[in-house]
Amino acid sequence: MKLNVFLLSNQIRGIDGAGGLGDVPVGLAKELLTRGDIDIRLAMPGYADINGEKNLADRFDKPPVAQFTVPFGNDMRQVSVFEVKLPRSKPSVTCYLFRCEEQFDALDPNTGAINKNTPDKAILFARSALEFLRRYADFRVDLIHCNDWHTGMVPVYLNTLYRDDMYLGRVATLYTSHNAGGEAFQGGFGYPDYINDSLLSLAGLQDSDVFIPGETRSLCHNFRINFSKGGFGYADLFNTVSRQYRKELLTPAFAGGLQGLFKERQSDFSSIVNGIDVAEWNPAKDENLGACKYSAKLKIETVHKRKRGVRDLLRKWKIPQKDELPSGDKSSGDKPNGDMPYQALNDESILVGVVTRIDNQKVPILMQAIERICATDNVQIAFLGSAERNDPIGRRYEEELREMSESSDGKLLFFDGFDIPLSHMIYAASEIFLVPSVYEPCGLTQIIAMRYGAVPVVRSVGGLVDTVIDEQDVARKDGATGFRYSGTVTEDSLMSDWMKDAQGLVGCFERAVAIHEDQQRWDELVENGMCADWSWAVPSMQYVRLYQETVRRAAQRTLFSLSEKNLNAK
Repeated sequence: MKLNVFLLSNQIRGIDGAGGLGDVPVGLAKELLTRGDIDIRLAMPGYADINGEKNLADRFDKPPVAQFTVPFGNDMRQVSVFEVKLPRSKPSVTCYLFRCEEQFDALDPNTGAINKNTPDKAILFARSALEFLRRYADFRVDLIHCNDWHTGMVPVYLNTLYRDDMYLGRVATLYTSHNAGGEAFQGGFGYPDYINDSLLSLAGLQDSDVFIPGETRSLCHNFRINFSKGGFGYADLFNTVSRQYRKELLTPAFAGGLQGLFKERQSDFSSIVNGIDVAEWNPAKDENLGACKYSAKLKIETVHKRKRGVRDLLRKWKIPQKDELPSGDKSSGDKPNGDMPYQALNDESILVGVVTRIDNQKVPILMQAIERICATDNVQIAFLGSAERNDPIGRRYEEELREMSESSDGKLLFFDGFDIPLSHMIYAASEIFLVPSVYEPCGLTQIIAMRYGAVPVVRSVGGLVDTVIDEQDVARKDGATGFRYSGTVTEDSLMSDWMKDAQGLVGCFERAVAIHEDQQRWDELVENGMCADWSWAVPSMQYVRLYQETVRRAAQRTLFSLSEKNLNAK
């Protein structure tokens, strides 16, 4: 019997989103749809401001597949659901966009931009998704796959307001955490920005039912509403995106105060390492590389030659004109349109790549070490990244990188923006790739880098441990793919000594540069990374088993609930 899965996410790559949260739904759905026994469809809020605008400008022009009103506090909200096909996807992937201009297009008064990470949007999206499923007879789901805090209210609703619904009350829920690092990524909200009672009222819930301090099945964490805790506490099963990160979440340093919940529900808590979309991330067929395409089947000398050839494409790359930028993107600082940020790249340097979100998770260690890395002889850094407009810390890092780039004499080449074709070129041209995250649930950049023949230098946390085999790993020396350093992680601290951690990164980088001089060993690292299976083939099979177990658990839950009702009736 076919399993029907409804996957909810605040980001879907190709529509909107630049990180792992947006990549995973697409890669997983494409792989599962080839099986024939699973119908998986995606859903996200229908924002006006998306980075896939160029291919989906008409997404709201066709008649919606559903229209309805949703309770929202003391008011009602009109929601329209539009069906689109994921651009350039084989097989075809169906996506539903939930449109409510009043809520999803609301601007942040501090930035004048849409803030897609607010609790009111998450509440409305979750409630709208369930109301849609109640009405939409063309797709009757067995399981709802929730991704990150923006969808954490769905399991809460199914165990409260919709618990007795004859259809939805039986639907299974899997909650996947792509990042549980502190309130920013857990969806924690409260005083002084929000009042708990007001948010609960918007959600149509009573604090006596779902806001109980110390309880696992509760939205209360540190006396604030926490959407991720709702997902972790109420979902039938939950998982995260690497084995190492699951271990880390059992400790105070990584769990953001939720380690007790994770320990209590350990038997319901699993991990699956992400894959990547190997059709998109394929240097043998990547149209962004022009005539410089390459693969692991070629002689390694040819691979190096083609990778060097991509540097010329990078040198010639120009910042797009404003009318060519996808909605929500921006040019680099105050530089004029047509500027070429990688023009100073030369053919003889060791090219180090960085493609990242600029925030307090991804770049603090790098910011402490980048000047020393740039000071290394014959090294240049090609850096692509941007900060969220609503993240003041990230914006400050972004400004520091601009200033360093302008004064680095061509050692640091930086573009602060989001550009998918450009990212492909940086992966392809790079020889070394830096991923020194403070924590990293899975990480995709190091996987993509290895697929493109760049050797990663990473901090030993989360998915970086699961995916990168260190060059000095005696037990797996023949399969080594990169370089790792331990950092200053303790049971209670993600990073106990900033300067020591930065020095660890510099030392690890210097180790990579030294091995770069050993051509035979370097070629082994490059070939091992390129030949590894980074596809969704294995992870998708693991998700199938997890889906099946989640549905089984939900059936047990439903049976127990019915038995309890019958006993009470007697």
